[in-house]
Amino acid sequence: MPSASVRDLCEDQSGRFWAGTTHGLSMYFPDADADPPQTFIQPVLDREKSVPEGGTITIAFGGRDKWKFTPQNRLLYSYRLDEHEWSSFQEVNGISFTDLPAGKHYFLVRAMDRNCNIDPKPARLEFSVVLPWYRETRLLLISFAGLGCALFFAGLSYNQHRRLLRSYTEVEQKVAQRTRELEIANRELLHSQKMNALGTLAAGIAHDFNNILSIIKGSAQSIEDNVENPQKVRTRVDRIKTVVEQGAGIVKAMLGFSRDSADQLTACDLNEAMKDTIKLLGDRFLREVQVTFEPATDVPDVMCSKDFIQQILLNFIFNAAESMAKRKQVILSTRTLETLPPGMILAPAKTPVYAAISVKDFGSGIPPENMSRIFEPFFTTKAMSARRGTGLGLSMVYELAKKLQAGIAVESVVNNGSVFTLILPVQKAPNAPPRTEAKVEALP
Repeated sequence: MPSASVRDLCEDQSGRFWAGTTHGLSMYFPDADADPPQTFIQPVLDREKSVPEGGTITIAFGGRDKWKFTPQNRLLYSYRLDEHEWSSFQEVNGISFTDLPAGKHYFLVRAMDRNCNIDPKPARLEFSVVLPWYRETRLLLISFAGLGCALFFAGLSYNQHRRLLRSYTEVEQKVAQRTRELEIANRELLHSQKMNALGTLAAGIAHDFNNILSIIKGSAQSIEDNVENPQKVRTRVDRIKTVVEQGAGIVKAMLGFSRDSADQLTACDLNEAMKDTIKLLGDRFLREVQVTFEPATDVPDVMCSKDFIQQILLNFIFNAAESMAKRKQVILSTRTLETLPPGMILAPAKTPVYAAISVKDFGSGIPPENMSRIFEPFFTTKAMSARRGTGLGLSMVYELAKKLQAGIAVESVVNNGSVFTLILPVQKAPNAPPRTEAKVEALP
């Protein structure tokens, strides 16, 4: 129509409609424009699609006629919200909604041109009205459920932590108890080994004292028979003094060996320790085995327990004697080392200088397949021999050497003999001049 101001509307005899406007007559031609207009909604940001409770949402929309017979400002619009009724067509291009219920909503709008063509595909917009988090039932349920789960697992974790702490405490107590028991057992085993060594030496020492008593008894009878001969009396008295000093030396060596001096570290003269150990062997052992001692002249003193040194030496000597059937000869020696020999069983503490004690025999030797096992507890090759071994002698030697921070080296050739060497670290080089030692040979 030429004008929106309509004065009159009538229908003629042919069924055509006429409208009288302020700008003249207009006739309605329904077939002139059969295509409906297209409706669109102005884009809305995602954050604007979530409306807080009590808030307002404003929706702008519009449309366009396909052939532009109807201007945009002449298009009419109808809308509806959710499942409500469609509104009447109006000349509006926007609408606002306030105080909508919480939840999801959808808005539909359609356009109609001046030829009464209605858009069959209304434009659609979906949006939500959201409640505050403290009023959102589902969110509160999820939050309380999460809190409950968190408290449950926290309690479970705390309970597990307490149980682990108790378990750790119990394990530590058991470990401490087992450690104490092992220390006690180790001391008892060490003492048992010492007593076994003393038992082995007892027969020979008893024989030595029997010889000493026989000499004293014979000298006393000789003195009684020659009271008037001062020369013979003096000779017999000197002989008694000599054998008494010999017996005192044996007793002193025995007392020094049997005393518990494991924790007493003193400066030890290895040559003197070797001589005292030979005294412990006694005449009976020395008649069966030829023991030769080759002391070095420059061996420094070492800080150690003399008791441990003697126990190690006795184990080495007894094993050496038992490995020989015919040529029973054992060579003991001391020397100073600056470099360690290769292939050691146990490495000593690192020091610039080392003092070494060696025990050499000419026995059956050790097969290569047994070399790595000779220091294992209860390992013995004496099961078929006349004197069954316990397999604890060399294992105790290994433990004693570890306590002394010493090393052990073994050289052996089958049917030619073995050399066991104890290597002791010298913590501080002595300032005293080297001692002069002579070769000592213990003969039967």
